[in-house]
Amino acid sequence: MVVTCEFRIPMPMTVQEYFTAQLYMTAKTTRMEAERVGGAGVEILKNEPCEHPKHGRGQYTLKVYHFHHKLPRWLRAVVAKNKATLREESFNCFPYIKTTLTIESFKKFQVVVETQHLPSTEEENAHHLNQKHLKGRKVEYLDIAMDEVDQDETGTMGSEDPKKFRSLKTGRGPLKKDWRKTSRQLMCAYKLVRAKFDYFGLRSKVEDFIINYERNLFLSTHKQIFCWMDEWYGLSIQQVREIEDRETALTNMGGHGRLDELATAAGKRLEGATAAGKRLEGTGETSQQNSLPLPEVDESTDDDDEEEEEDKQAGGRQGQRRPVPPPPALAGAKKLKDGEGNESKGEGGRGRPQAPQTVDLDSFMEEKRRREERERRMEGSENGRTRGREVMGRREEEEEEEGEKEQEGQEEVEEQEEQQD
Repeated sequence: MVVTCEFRIPMPMTVQEYFTAQLYMTAKTTRMEAERVGGAGVEILKNEPCEHPKHGRGQYTLKVYHFHHKLPRWLRAVVAKNKATLREESFNCFPYIKTTLTIESFKKFQVVVETQHLPSTEEENAHHLNQKHLKGRKVEYLDIAMDEVDQDETGTMGSEDPKKFRSLKTGRGPLKKDWRKTSRQLMCAYKLVRAKFDYFGLRSKVEDFIINYERNLFLSTHKQIFCWMDEWYGLSIQQVREIEDRETALTNMGGHGRLDELATAAGKRLEGATAAGKRLEGTGETSQQNSLPLPEVDESTDDDDEEEEEDKQAGGRQGQRRPVPPPPALAGAKKLKDGEGNESKGEGGRGRPQAPQTVDLDSFMEEKRRREERERRMEGSENGRTRGREVMGRREEEEEEEGEKEQEGQEEVEEQEEQQD
């Protein structure tokens, strides 16, 4: 059985503006998810041009998410930690986008999200479904201003509020109750979600969880698209692609990516990223704290205080670190950064709006090492938990084994029924 639900998300912008905003939002939120505490580990394996047989030229991306700790407890009992790897394939042939989610260890699990972006908000069959599929389809409109995101860590990434945000560049916002009737620019994203988890005993519960998760995710990210308008508005597609490449390198550095892949990506795009920064400097706009491209990392921030607090909780101590020298492939990036370090001051020591800077890869490698140290300390603290916690852990493992045995038994029954048929 496949559950089908169509989410319709009106947005106060044109279709072309949404294209730029969606690319920017995806790059930024992927890196945020990889870096934040408790986020899913993310690897971006591919991000390259493609040719879709039906929808023409586009961009193909392949990502892997390590997400076991983000699942609800009842689902963690079913999905083993070493099998909780989600594969996301996406064909972005805007205005059409197709994303497929699979888990290799669960052959009967699949989520397919197809999106059409149209200037009309009243298309009854944007995906050209037949009558059979239309009867089984559920439709829900999402209002980025009035609807609230569920307080669920699995689907939220921020607290952006379109009811309070006003764009300095466009004058749009804040959005009131009837904003769709008064907005001059209006388009709609039609997201058709098909979810399948064909395992006896958990099918309905997991499929409902998937639909609710996607709803929460769509609402959260589209609130961010609107509230980040001053960050992406006015960027060309070429500039956004350069930002994507930089974010891919940083995401893989902060997650599970290899250093040699980072060095290769950084070397190829360093010159283009610098040129994009100079073009943006000419606009006279200053970037916000979380806007992209990323600002240089200041290692004297509150991260050290947070690490010291984590050390106390883990029963360890904060040792002295020595800087890790960059590999030869990244030496040029550091030299370029050192040569541009004094350009932000004008006459009399007054600051002027700074252009987005090239990423200090040396600092980010150090940050990666520090993050790995924190993870090791957290693992050490988990080993020192109380006896009751250990008992709960063994109980979850036993429940997981029972769930797997139930799945195997159900599959055998299904095979026998198929042979009898």
